[in-house]
This record gives sequence, structure tokens and C-alpha cells, in this order.
Amino acid sequence: MEEFNSRAALLEAVRDVRAALAAVIVEAGEERAVQQGSFEALSLKDLIAHLTGWRSVTAVRLEAALRDEEPGYPWPDGLDEAEDLDTINRWFYETNLDKPLDQILAESAATFERLEQLITALPDEALFEPGRFDWLSWTDEALGPAVVGGMYHHYHLVHAPEIKAWLRGAD
Repeated sequence: MEEFNSRAALLEAVRDVRAALAAVIVEAGEERAVQQGSFEALSLKDLIAHLTGWRSVTAVRLEAALRDEEPGYPWPDGLDEAEDLDTINRWFYETNLDKPLDQILAESAATFERLEQLITALPDEALFEPGRFDWLSWTDEALGPAVVGGMYHHYHLVHAPEIKAWLRGAD
């Protein structure tokens, strides 16, 4: 899936990532999911929390569009996504470190539901009109393709290969 040019395609992207993660969780099992050091120093639980954190950013952006406001990000004030990516990722990690797996999984599921609701609620012009939002200046794409495509690629291009290798036992 490379085209994110319709509401149906955006919803399909969200559902695809949700199904892929659900399959990983089932295949890994709870015991293996919390095993530290599976992904460098992280566990699968930590990685799911990381992905959930960034999906929540996608939701924040879609919610801002729905309200026609600038997004307010979940990390501490003063951090800039372009400049402080490692610090933000560390903040996501530390925020979720002590949460049990079932809470991480519930929060993950909630972000997928939130994205589907927002994609359904937003008007086409908010999702597909390039340049509609000044705060989306980091891309030439329209909001929907930029943020949902980013979420999709973040999973499939950045994290899915390492997850698949880990599941095969290359950890």
C-alpha cells in the first residue's frame, strides 16, 4: 500500500498496521513480549509503547485538524520533533516503562480506534487538501497522506523488519 489518497485507503492503512501488530503479539506471546533486550535494550512491550506514542501524535494532528487548531503534542514543552527526536523517543520510553503489558496493549488498541474515528469524522478537504494547515509545513502532502502514511511506513519500513527477524529467532 503506497497510495493514501482516499478515506478508504487511510482506514485500510490503519487496519493493516493494527492487524500486523496483533499478529506479532499473538506469535510472540506475553512472556516473550516483556523480555528486555529483544530490540537492543527494549522489549516488544517497549516497542509497542513507542509505536503507540507516535500513533497518538498522528491522532493529535488529526484532532487539531478537526478543531482547526494547531496540534498540542504529548511530550514536554520545549521539545521539537525535528530537533529532539531521540529525547522524545526517550520520553515515550520512560513514560511507559512501568506500565504492564495489558495496559500497553489497551492503549495501543485505543489509538487505532481513535485514528479510525478521526479519519471517518474529518471532511475530505481537511484530509486531502495540500497546504490546508500552516503547521503541516514539514511536508508538501495533505494531512491524511502525510500523517497516516507516516504511521504506516514507521511500522512497515522501520520496525517490522526487526520484529520479523526477532520472531524468527534472530534476536
